This record gives sequence, structure tokens and C-alpha cells, in this order.
Amino acid sequence: MVDAFPKLSETFVLDQVEGLRRRGHRVEVLCNRVTVPGCGRPHWGPLSGLRPLLSRLPLRAGHRFRRALDRLDGSFLSEFDVVLAHFGYEGARIADLAAHRPGLPPLVTIYHGHDVATVHHDGGLSLYGTLFREGAAHLPVNDRFRGMLVEAGAPRARTRVNHMGIDLSRFRFAARDWTARPLRLLSVCRLTEKKGIGDAIAALDILQKELPDLDWSYDIVGGGELAARLRMQVRESSVSRRITFHGPLPHREVHRLLTRCHLFLLPSVVAGNGDAEGIPVSLMEAMATGAVAVSTYHSGIPELMENGVSGLLAPERDPRALASLLRGVAADPKGLALMARRGRATIETGFDAQRQLDLLEAELRLASRRPDRAAPCLARA
Repeated sequence: MVDAFPKLSETFVLDQVEGLRRRGHRVEVLCNRVTVPGCGRPHWGPLSGLRPLLSRLPLRAGHRFRRALDRLDGSFLSEFDVVLAHFGYEGARIADLAAHRPGLPPLVTIYHGHDVATVHHDGGLSLYGTLFREGAAHLPVNDRFRGMLVEAGAPRARTRVNHMGIDLSRFRFAARDWTARPLRLLSVCRLTEKKGIGDAIAALDILQKELPDLDWSYDIVGGGELAARLRMQVRESSVSRRITFHGPLPHREVHRLLTRCHLFLLPSVVAGNGDAEGIPVSLMEAMATGAVAVSTYHSGIPELMENGVSGLLAPERDPRALASLLRGVAADPKGLALMARRGRATIETGFDAQRQLDLLEAELRLASRRPDRAAPCLARA
């Protein structure tokens, strides 16, 4: 179950749907809005075999109105063995429905980021009370979110971490020449506060002043509400000639930049409204291709990489510490090469999509009314 499907920024939902269908499960998608994918995503084709069950709730309809409609429309869920909801607020809608219609399928909810961090910041995780009672399993994407959910009342025994993963067949390791210059840096993300791109720019401004002879370039891919402000920051800095804003790019072009960059920057921060990362898939993709990921001690990111071993971590909102990391690695090509290989190994062992799908499938079977057969699922994100 999802709000909008398919969604370019939530391709993990499509990947799960594809993976479960390939394993023989019948998967149907319940969504509020059917969207049109863009930017050259190469594998939307399998969507042709899916029938979105629902596209009927206006995005800005009042909360109570949406819940009332859900209660009217819930009977069709009875044909499924298990319901999988992406994001806590979607799980809460199904849980509210289940509380008024006994006999609906078991509910498994995956919690990704703002549905935990922002809601927690606003003191509202207690709003998930019905979900905590009705849900068969609660699967946050990192351990920090698990702690928040348990503290708010989620049953400890039914709350387990389920990491996202990536399809390693799409992200081949590409060895770099770590002595080559310019040193290529890349960020691919929405230009929002929690991505910390302003801190990356500030760190590079510091680095330029400390090492003026170092040859480097920085590509920023993506759009968002902070795009104009970040462009202004670059224009007012000492590094404007080294930084290029590309805006959103097709997947193939992003992949080309990813496989030739040396360092992937994502110095994430907790936003003013409490929004936080889960574990960014973009970091996984960068590590898989052989780039060294540079990020922060933020949310679940330390579960993905160990500082100085499989990646580089600085404190949040500390451009000077970030600049210090960059200064150190620029002078250590052998260390970077080793770190890149360890980063790839980390993804292979802990964040491979097939392994994570094994774990999710086990959770769905455990929750299912008929765990002995391929279980129809209804996915919502």
C-alpha cells in the first residue's frame, strides 16, 4: 500500500514488487494516485502487469474524510493473505480500518524516515497507537527508528529492523585511479535541508582556501526547494568555478557520473522540522560502484559505514570537520582504494536487495494467514 505509485524517489517500492512477483507471489498495489514515471528510469516495464486497485482519494482531503472512505472500502482486502504498507501513516490507515473490520489480513508496516523522525519531532508517534496494536510486524529501516518506535509503544518483539538494499547487478564495481586529478566529487539528491548540501559547499570552500593547489570538481545532481539558495551560496564562495549544478538527470547519466566520481558527498543533517534519513539508498549505490562515501553521524548512516574503514563520517553541521576529512583522503590514494573495496563488500554482505528481500519475505510469511504458500500481498507506499 502506497500513496503514489510508481514514484521516482521511491523506487525501492517498485523493486520490492518486482522481486516478490519474480518469487511467485501475487502482488497487487493499492495507491491513492497513479503517477507517470520520468527521467528515463530503465525498468518501469514490469508495471504493465500490475493493476492498481485504488486511485480515488484526493491528496489534500481531510484526514477524517480519508479515514471514513477507507472504512467503506476495506472489504476487498479480505482476499489477501497479508498487507504490506510502506510508511507509518499508510500503515495507520489500514490499522484504523482493521480496528473497525475484524478479519482483515495481517498488516506489516515498513517505516522509512520522515514517518518516524518528523512525527517523533512533533511529539506524535502516539498517533500510531492503533497501528502498534493491530500490526503484525513493524519494520523500521534502521535501529535508531526501532528505538523511537519501541519507546512510543510499538511491541518490542514485533519491531525488527529491515534494511533497504540495492540490486547489485545494476551497480557494478568500477575501479578508480585514485591519483588522477581532478578529484571528482558528486552528490545526487533532492536539494532539501536534511541532505546537508550547504555544508558540503561550505566544506569545499574551506578546503579550497587550505589547499589552493588541489585540483577537484564537484557535481550536484537533483532539484528541490533549496536549489536557488545553494546556487547563491556557490556564487558567493571561492569555489564557483569548480561546482556544477545539473538539476535532475536521466538515470543513465546519473549512473555515468556515479561510476567516474571518486567521492560521493551526502552530509545529512536533522532538518528543522525533525526530518531525518533512514539509510540513504544513494550512499549504497555509490559504495557499490566503488566510490568512497562521505557522510555524517546521522540517523542510520553509521549502520551502513564505519568511519575510516568503509567510508568517511563527520559530525552533523560541521563543515570544518568535513573539510578535514576531505583534506586527509586527498593525500591518501592507497587508503581510498582500500576503503572503496571495503565499501563494496559492505553492500554485498549487508545491503544486497536479494538478501534483504529474503528477510522481508520471511516476515511476510510469518505474518501471513497462509504461510505455507506464495502469499498474495498488497503493497502500499
